[in-house]
Amino acid sequence: MKLSDILTIIASIIIFGLTLFISGRLINTSCFNWLDYMIMFGSLFGNLGINILSALGK
Repeated sequence: MKLSDILTIIASIIIFGLTLFISGRLINTSCFNWLDYMIMFGSLFGNLGINILSALGK
């Protein structure tokens, strides 16, 4: 595995953890906003998809 692949995996794990942390904080508040969830998970899965495709070399 190349160093760039390892860094891509680490970045994906960090973004996933950040998304879980933010969504956990938002669940405990009384302010529920679907737009925040769509932006968080859209950016998470978009970034994961780009990182997976770049790791595969496509």
